[in-house]
Parts: sequence; structure tokens; C-alpha cells
Amino acid sequence: MVVCAYSEARWNDLCETIGSLLAQRPEPGEITLVIDNNDALLERARARFAGVNVVPNKLGQGLSTARNTGIAESTGAFVAFIDDDAVIAPDVIARLAAAARQPGTLGATANIRPDWIGRRPRWFPDAYLWTVGCTHEPAAGRIVNVRNVTGAACLFRREVFVVCGTFSQVLGRGKGRIPVSCEETELCIRALERFPGQGFVRDEGALVDHKVPAARLTWRYFLIRCYAEGLSKGRLRALMRSGAAFETERSYVLSSLIPSAAQALLTGLTRLDGGALGRAAAIMLGLAAATLGYAGARVVPAARRETTPSFEGNA
Repeated sequence: MVVCAYSEARWNDLCETIGSLLAQRPEPGEITLVIDNNDALLERARARFAGVNVVPNKLGQGLSTARNTGIAESTGAFVAFIDDDAVIAPDVIARLAAAARQPGTLGATANIRPDWIGRRPRWFPDAYLWTVGCTHEPAAGRIVNVRNVTGAACLFRREVFVVCGTFSQVLGRGKGRIPVSCEETELCIRALERFPGQGFVRDEGALVDHKVPAARLTWRYFLIRCYAEGLSKGRLRALMRSGAAFETERSYVLSSLIPSAAQALLTGLTRLDGGALGRAAAIMLGLAAATLGYAGARVVPAARRETTPSFEGNA
């Protein structure tokens, strides 16, 4: 299991995360904590977490390189990633590994629920739970097929990294003020191309609580996050051979966002419900911000297209 951390401001969250990993049943074979360019946090973590392999990010700066450091440090048949502000139920890793063992499955992700530290705004729509790192799709069964995993809690077969390489360093958090993401999406799309007929799943019973602080419950954060997602998808599109992999986004807009906005608007007008009107506004403003980010994303220069690191570690 790999956890990446960068800030002492999230120390208490990190302690809870590591505690939930140590409580997994069966006990984890290995836990690697990668500290991203923070010497004070590195020493503090080494002193605090006995039995945890605490290492610095050896490949640069940012979440993608920290995860790639963790992959190189790990030795198991599966590699799981947990955010440093997530708390997982005792059976999550076992459930994800069981799902990934099924024929045709490359990896699995959990059902990630928001742990609201502040009061959830009435205007915040369920369809945008992804802006705070949580599962936003309605459940359609215990095990559901997904195009890509969610980074807050996911697991890959090691073979994926051996064949496809590791996380792209063009994408990922920690490289600027705008929270660029989609490194998990890019890796999963790449894996789907290399392993035809195989895919990823989400186990609805694998429960993870992901903290959502008050700072992420503002209109400013919401719109910046939506813009960043559009920017990330624009950069991702420049890396893809075709746009076929983006059917998930098209379906999300047409079958989820637009109907949700219409329903919220109708509820708001007929019941004079300010919260519903706020949700309708959030859905459409979020879509506009994401579209603006997507349109503004510049094509990745050819020299940067092949920047995905090859697998380094125990095959």
C-alpha cells in the first residue's frame, strides 16, 4: 500500500490514514509512505510510524512522481494507493484485491464517501462529489465496471505497471497553483488499450471516508476545481490517440449533469427552494468552468508526449 504526503498541516489526517491501514484484516504485507519534498515531515513520520517504510520522493515533485516512487518501493502482486486524508474500513484492501483477482480485471477502486468537516452547502450537487475526491456516480450493483479508478482509494495489478509504465508526469497535483489531475484516468486508459477486453471495477461495499474540509466548500474552490478538471482533460486529450475514451465525459454531461440541473431548477421554482436553485446554478457554472478549462488547454508539445516513466521495481 502506498500513501503520499507533503504537508505537516495534514499530520492528524495522515495519522488516521496510517492507523486505518494498520487495522486492515488481513494485516498488510507492506505500507510505503512517500514524503514529497518536506524534510521535516519525513523525519517526523519516520519517528512516528514504526513498521512503515517511510521514504522521500526520489523522482521529483508532485503526486505522480511520489506515487511512482511508491511503486518502485513496493513488492507485492498488487499496488494500492490511499490518500493521506482518507480513512478506510478494515476490509477495503482485501475487497479490492479480491475484485482485482477476477478474470479480466486490471484493478479496483472503492466507494469513497465525503466526510464533511464543515457543513455541506445546500448548493453543492451530488453530481460534483468528484470535486472533493469522492464517488459521484449512483450505485448500479455491488461490483460495477468503471473506465478509471478514483485516486483516493484504488488498487492495481502490478502487471499494469510492468506492461504500461507508471503515472504520467505531465499530469498530477503539485506542479502549480491550478490543481491539475487525471493521472489515474490517463493510466487506466493506457491500460485498457494494452489489455483489450479487460478493465477496472468499483466495489460499492469497500467503504472509504474522505475528509472534506471547510476550505473546499466554497464557490471559489468549486469553480477552480471544475476549471482544473477541464484543463486536465484538455491536456489528457492531447496525449490520447483518439477521443473515443472520452465517452464517459460525454455521457456524464448528457445523462447526469443536464437532467440534474433541470430537476434542481424545477424544484427550486415550484417549491421556492433556494438550495435547489443554487444546485442548478452550481451544475451549470461548474460545467462552464470545466469547458473553459478544456478549451484553454494547450496541446502538449511532441517532445513531452513520451514522458510516462517506464516501470522500475520488482516485476
